[in-house]
Amino acid sequence: MHPVNKNSSSLIHQYVSLNIRCLYSVLSLTIVLIITSSLNYFKFREIFWAVELPQYLLCSIVCFFTAFAINFHKGVVQLNAIDIVIFIFFIYSISSAYLLASPFLPSDRIYGLLGFIAFYSWMRMSGYFSSEGTFLLYGILSGVLLQACWGLLQYLTLSPVYIGRSGIQGGFINPGIYGCFMAVGLIIIIHLITIYKGTKPGLIFLITTTMLVLAALIFSLSRTAYIAALLGTGILLSPRLDFKCHVWFMRFRFLLLGAFIIAFIGLFYYLWQRNTLSVSGRFLIWKISFRMFMDYPVFGIGYGNFFTEYGNYQAAYFQSGNGTLQEVKTAGLNYYPFNELLKVAVENGIIGLALFLWMLILCIRSWSRIKAKYPHLIVFISMLIVIMIFGMFSYPLQSDAINCVFYFSIAAIASFQMSLYTFNFNRIKKISMLIPVILLFGLSMRKINALNDWRKAQSSMVYAEGDALRKYEKIYHVLDNNGAFLFNYGALLADMNVNDKSLNILTSAQRYLSNPKLATILAIIYNRMQNYGKAERYYLSCAYMEPKRFVPFNTLLVFYRNTGQTFKAQNIARKIIDKPVKIPSLRISEIKNAARQYLFVSQNDKPPLLNKK
Repeated sequence: MHPVNKNSSSLIHQYVSLNIRCLYSVLSLTIVLIITSSLNYFKFREIFWAVELPQYLLCSIVCFFTAFAINFHKGVVQLNAIDIVIFIFFIYSISSAYLLASPFLPSDRIYGLLGFIAFYSWMRMSGYFSSEGTFLLYGILSGVLLQACWGLLQYLTLSPVYIGRSGIQGGFINPGIYGCFMAVGLIIIIHLITIYKGTKPGLIFLITTTMLVLAALIFSLSRTAYIAALLGTGILLSPRLDFKCHVWFMRFRFLLLGAFIIAFIGLFYYLWQRNTLSVSGRFLIWKISFRMFMDYPVFGIGYGNFFTEYGNYQAAYFQSGNGTLQEVKTAGLNYYPFNELLKVAVENGIIGLALFLWMLILCIRSWSRIKAKYPHLIVFISMLIVIMIFGMFSYPLQSDAINCVFYFSIAAIASFQMSLYTFNFNRIKKISMLIPVILLFGLSMRKINALNDWRKAQSSMVYAEGDALRKYEKIYHVLDNNGAFLFNYGALLADMNVNDKSLNILTSAQRYLSNPKLATILAIIYNRMQNYGKAERYYLSCAYMEPKRFVPFNTLLVFYRNTGQTFKAQNIARKIIDKPVKIPSLRISEIKNAARQYLFVSQNDKPPLLNKK
């Protein structure tokens, strides 16, 4: 027998260990992407407690994998300019959210941001962004492929989809966000095909995956995703032009740029004309969002508070009489700004927006300096561009899965930058990093356990009301900054005529949630307590928060009639009669006829012509 060389044995051991850790990183990233891309399924199923689950589940899963990465990390930790700016942005967002919410806690949506801090740290410590950048990309590709198959099953009516929406959506909240995820996946597959050097079956698999993802992208019917995918693909393939094409391109670059801008504007105008109501609705959202920014331009309203405040601003806008008939027709209950930069500006002010843009600029500048040495980094730049182009007209970063891809791309680019600070990762530093990660994991699990208790309390209300209310009281101390829970708890107490306690809880819910149902219940409670001034305030808020709806205005009309406010009732009746109808229905005809009848009785005028449709 020949003696085994110790150096060879050591190298084999290191090689096997490296492959195992790479496989672990790919599998763990796949798990995170699959879970985060599927949890939004609960949102359109409208399961109260499950809708609140994604942020806590993301946090707990990412903290679990981050703790492993910290524990098994060896060697040194390097920080560069991108790391520093992104951590400053994270710290600023969290600090401002707590300071602006003081003396109360900020919204539970802060857990999503904390999860992304842990996710970015995990990606930076993984150290497996190879020279070809393929290892971890396969983790994302696995999640994309699963969603593509899910969406195509929906297209074939073999899997349920949200009723009333065109396009497939997989496990995402709507077809648009699903289309963005497919566009990012398409960029990854094209990159993997262009660098592939393996066997023929592997190439067939990639080509088949490309066809599935492309079909899913097309059937999503997302116009913005189409544009983002085209631009991202162009940027990805541009460095692969041969020398002659590159010289020709540089010579006519300004002419080509002008032609591209004209073509882009023409394509955008064509897509706009295909759905003018959708685009008009976005213009309204941007207008109201800009008003929110102008009220708090420096520090913003706090992370996660766009969700809370937009409904109140929209109600104030229409109540002041500024809205046009077209805006009334397109206005709906909205929680997203349809522009990610605008959302950052509204929530974090100019300071937060500057940090966010600085982070993106650093990524592009850093890539431009090292693109000759690391040409594969173009795929991560292309992924960022797809997300941000889509984010100019939608809200991709409100999806946990796309957020993970976003910060993954930044971490990949940062991994190849020159470090500014390097420190040894000894046991003391590991423990100091593990403590906040484990603490965040524990807090997330506590929230998840509270959501499970909430589910049990809801299901037992019918047959064990007393036990259910005791569970609600116990959960209240854990979910006291969760708007959905506070609304559900307060609404139950209001139905039982426990006015004082329900009023306190629903008033707390207003700090974290705004919707017409919450305003209506508050109005009903104040009406019972004969506080007609506050009841009127909330009835008005409910009506103008979603001004195209007729039922809230009819409720307001009844309130004015019952409280003897004839002049105000007549004004509301005229608004109901003049209000444009988006989708005709029997109920709307009945409300309009009742308003005409009331004007006839109150003014003692000629009988109105009733609409019998």
